[in-house]
Amino acid sequence: MVTPVSYSIIETIDSTHISGGKEINTVMEVHEESSGSYQTSEEGWSWTGKRWTFEGDTVHAYPSSFIRKAKVEKKTVKNEEVIAAAIDESEEQYQVEDQNWSWDTRKKIWRYNNEDVDKLPEYKVVRSKVTSRSLNIN
Repeated sequence: MVTPVSYSIIETIDSTHISGGKEINTVMEVHEESSGSYQTSEEGWSWTGKRWTFEGDTVHAYPSSFIRKAKVEKKTVKNEEVIAAAIDESEEQYQVEDQNWSWDTRKKIWRYNNEDVDKLPEYKVVRSKVTSRSLNIN
């Protein structure tokens, strides 16, 4: 599965426990936000910053091979205080997993074994590089 280049997720963990006869409520949130872009050398394809186009027309598909570059910022918040933060920068190269898929340049759809199908190919990561940095929280 291809991870979207731009997304935002907030996961909330609300817990209550008893310590020394006193009820303690803790709320933790994990914030994750990704931004970035795609690149390809496939003829006719381009990334507009929001969607893929083929020969100038928007398509709801990916090219047969492409690179996903992303910056993911993560932070953990406990009771409204940031307690941890990190930034991951990744570059992943994807390609269609099954070579029976082909792109129909006239219809602008994916075909499987030369037949029109109402689905998209699966992709595999052929190269991946991730750089992680933890940020100091004072």
